Amino acid sequence: MKKKIIDFLNFITFDLFRITSDDVSKSRFTMLNILKTVVLAFRRFSEDRLMNMASALTYSTFLSIVPMFAVIFAIARGFGLENLVVGQLGNYVHQQGDFMNMFIGFVDSYLSNTKNGIFVGVGIALLFWTLINLIINIEYTFNRIWEIKESRKLTKKLTDYFSLFLLLPVFMILSSGFSVYLATIFKEIQNYVILSSIVKLLIKLAPYVITWVMFTGLYLYMPNTKVQLRYALISGIIAGTAFQLFQMLYINSQIFLSKYNAIYGSFAAIPMFLIWLQISWTICLVGVEVTYLGQNVQNFDFENDTRNISRRYSDFVCILFMSLIVHNFDIGEQPLTAKKLSAETKTPARLTQKVLNKLEQLGFIHKCEINIGKKDIQVAYSPSVDISDLSVGSVIRALDRDGSEKFKIDIDGKYEKQWMSLYDAHQKYYKACDDVLLKDLEL
Repeated sequence: MKKKIIDFLNFITFDLFRITSDDVSKSRFTMLNILKTVVLAFRRFSEDRLMNMASALTYSTFLSIVPMFAVIFAIARGFGLENLVVGQLGNYVHQQGDFMNMFIGFVDSYLSNTKNGIFVGVGIALLFWTLINLIINIEYTFNRIWEIKESRKLTKKLTDYFSLFLLLPVFMILSSGFSVYLATIFKEIQNYVILSSIVKLLIKLAPYVITWVMFTGLYLYMPNTKVQLRYALISGIIAGTAFQLFQMLYINSQIFLSKYNAIYGSFAAIPMFLIWLQISWTICLVGVEVTYLGQNVQNFDFENDTRNISRRYSDFVCILFMSLIVHNFDIGEQPLTAKKLSAETKTPARLTQKVLNKLEQLGFIHKCEINIGKKDIQVAYSPSVDISDLSVGSVIRALDRDGSEKFKIDIDGKYEKQWMSLYDAHQKYYKACDDVLLKDLEL
C-alpha cells in the first residue's frame, strides 16, 4: 500500500507532466489534461497565495462598497427601479434588516453629499477614484494569476472601466427583473402542470444562470489577454455554482446567529459580511486559476525538468532557437512564434518562453507582430543583430557573462590561478565556437 501511494504521488507530481499528445490517444490525453488542471489548481492555490490575494481584494471592496452602490442606486433611481435593486441586495444580507437600513443610509448620505457644496466636484472625483482603484486591483490580481506583466493602456482602461460602471447596475437590475418576471409568470400558469414545472425549474435555475454569466464575463474580459470562451464558461459555471451554494450556506447560517445579533446588534453583520467577501473572492480567484490552467495546461509539461534544466542543455536550446530564427530570417520566411518553435522542436512551452525572454534580454532577438489569418495577430521573433556576424560563440559568450560579477573574491591575487584556469578554458571554447555562424548550421 505504501509503495502504491508513493507511486501515485510520483505520477501526479512528475510522470503526469511528461506525457504528451504523441504518447497516448486523443481521448486519454484529454482526460489527462483535466487531471493535470486539477492537480495544478490545488498546487497553485498555495503557490499563488490566493487567500492573500482574496484578503487584499476584500479590503479594497469593503472600502469601495458604499461608493459602488451609490453609483448603482443613482442609476437605478433614474430608471425608477431602486426598490428592485434593494430587494436584490437584500438577498445577500438576508436576516440583517438593521444592517440593510444602516447601509442604505450610508449610500443616501453619500449621494446627498456629492450633490451639495464642495462635494460636487471632490465627492464625484473621490467616488470614481475609489471604484477605479478597486477595478485596477482586480485587474492586477487577475493578470498576476495569468502571469501577465503588462496591464491595459490608460485609454483602454478608461473605456473598459466606464463601460463596466454602466453595465454593472444595468445587469443587477435586469437580473432582478428577470427573477420577478419568472415569478409572475409562475403565478399565472401554475394551473398548467407541465408549464408550471418548467417555469418553476427556470426560477430555481435563474440565479445560477445569472451568476454563471457574471463570472464568465469577469473571466473573459478582466485579464489583459485573449481568453478563450470555452475555458471562461467552464470556470464560470464551476465558480458560479460554488458561489450560489456558499450563498445558501451563508444565508442559512445567519439564522443561528440570533444571540450574537442580540449582543452586537447591526454591527454583527460587519464581520459576517467580511467573511462573505473573503470567501466570495476566494471562489472567484479559484475560477481565474482554473481558466488560466485550462487554457495553458500544456505550458506546465516537463515543468520540474524545466526548473532543473542543466546549464549545458539550456545553452543548447538557446543555440537551437537562435539558429532557427536566423535561418528563417535568412531565407525570407515569416518570423517564428513561440508556439511554432515549441511545436517544431518539441520543447516545453514554459522553457521555450523562458529561453526567448533570455535571448531578447541579451539583445539577440526582438518581438514583432505577424498576421495569422484576417484578425489573429501574434507575437513572433526576429534577429536584432547582423546575422553575418552572429556566431555560436557570441551567444555562448553573452550567456556566460550575463548577470553580476561584482563580488569581493580576490581573483587578481589569492585566487588568480583558479580564475585564470576557467578564463583560459572559456577563451579556447569561445574561439572554437566563433568559427561557426548560426546561419550556416544546416537544418
